[in-house]
Amino acid sequence: MIKVLGLALYGPLAASTRHRLGQYVHGLAEHGVDLQVRSLLGDEYLRQQFTNSALPWAAMVRAALGRLADLKERRYDLSMLHCELFPLMPDWLERTLLGRRPYIYDFDDAFYLKYRRGSLGKLRPVLGEKFDTVMQGASAITAGNRTLLEYARAHNPAVTQLPTVVDTDRYFPASRRRGSVFTVGWIGLPSTAPYLAELIGPLARIGREGPVRLVVIGGKAPAIPDVDVDEVIGARQPKFR
Repeated sequence: MIKVLGLALYGPLAASTRHRLGQYVHGLAEHGVDLQVRSLLGDEYLRQQFTNSALPWAAMVRAALGRLADLKERRYDLSMLHCELFPLMPDWLERTLLGRRPYIYDFDDAFYLKYRRGSLGKLRPVLGEKFDTVMQGASAITAGNRTLLEYARAHNPAVTQLPTVVDTDRYFPASRRRGSVFTVGWIGLPSTAPYLAELIGPLARIGREGPVRLVVIGGKAPAIPDVDVDEVIGARQPKFR
């Protein structure tokens, strides 16, 4: 078996961890690849984020120490990093820690903008090029879409486009009956939930034509006229198989 250390930023409660790493564990095992997913910021951290509660600092310190211990493990043949090894860590140190074995870098969002814009943009002089450096040192890169692929290719030619998909043996559309409720689902974080405001107008118009339901998982749901809105925060997710 080829032993792979999967380095996820968040726990399985995060959709990106489940769909970029977790759902492949079983299939890879059938082809001789033992993928062990280890998260830095686990589900406890995410639940605190979802409910705007105080961050579990003691748990975060333990998680950081656990990640360092994982990186020292010699039984793995390679690593697969999703998003980021440690938040706020300089590029040279992150690449040094990763460089103990070959690694694949995986991303499904424009993570390279994290320290260039928004609330962390002030760190651009120090961390703005962090992800470029990590990509340059990777043995291979898997990118979630063509835009990300083209960006990564400017730093490393060994890039493959790997869209984020779902396991159709576990998730499949229900049969639609005439007169049933038109349901829209959204999964994200509190930081991205404000963008749901752009759906208020379109969904309200659809709601005037028939029953509509919006299910929001992981963030604050907006009130929408003529639409039944359900808010799900901190739901329990299945463990990786």
